[in-house]
Amino acid sequence: MSFKSFIWLLIVALIVFVGWKSVIILDEDEQMLLTRFGQLTGEPVTTAGLHLVTPLISKPFIYKKNLIEWHSDVAEMPTKDDKFIAIESYAYWQITDPQVFYQRVRTIPAAEKRLADLMDGTLRDEVARHTLTELIRSSNRRMDITEIQNVLKVPGEKTTKQTKGQQATIVSTIYKHATTALDSLQMGIKLVDFNLKTVNFIRVIE
Repeated sequence: MSFKSFIWLLIVALIVFVGWKSVIILDEDEQMLLTRFGQLTGEPVTTAGLHLVTPLISKPFIYKKNLIEWHSDVAEMPTKDDKFIAIESYAYWQITDPQVFYQRVRTIPAAEKRLADLMDGTLRDEVARHTLTELIRSSNRRMDITEIQNVLKVPGEKTTKQTKGQQATIVSTIYKHATTALDSLQMGIKLVDFNLKTVNFIRVIE
């Protein structure tokens, strides 16, 4: 290959690269912010389709417009009646202000880490205020302690008193407290839904 041919090939490759970097394709459920040297350059782009940007100068940040699903790790925590349980939970959240989100959090993983820390603390506080039976029961139908211990294999329970489930109320309280805390952080996101996935008895605290 001659030197002249090499130069032309290099020019064509550069044109293709610049053209590729100049076009951003947004899906219906996406929104985009453009930054220049780390500073926002305008309003969020929310229209789906092809969008031209300045390559090598403008940096795009693309976020979801719809709900984002979050799942917790399995967390062990004590109940009011001195039993250790393992809980998994999940939530749906949404970016409501992409500009604030970029300035305060920037990335989805960073937001989910903040969300996980907040939900874990709120969940632990509420679990510590309730008994194991209240946590595992979501129905208003009363259930004997002996029936519950057969399901969870809880040792050492001799009483047969009736206990009413409180899980729905507990979940609602956690959601309310977490929403208030999240709003105070002003991260440009909101908590849309929260619920418990699994609640399993581990052991009695000695």
